[in-house]
Amino acid sequence: MTEQIANRHSHTVEINATDHPYTAETITVDEIRCLGNIPADHKVYIEVPEPTDDPEATAGQAINVHHHRKFYSVSPAITGGRA
Repeated sequence: MTEQIANRHSHTVEINATDHPYTAETITVDEIRCLGNIPADHKVYIEVPEPTDDPEATAGQAINVHHHRKFYSVSPAITGGRA
């Protein structure tokens, strides 16, 4: 029972196809960059299941975390140098 309570708020976030344990209810772009070792000049996106463009995660944004929330980064070489 205690293990169930402890795991209730434990999540896994996927950053660039690598799973990372995470326990908070929200995550910021800076935390995503730190966990995923993402350079500051790369854009970070929130993967969504809908067939729409994935939204960019922005500085100061608190993103709700649920189990296996997915994020990915894109190099400025891909985005035309626009950070």
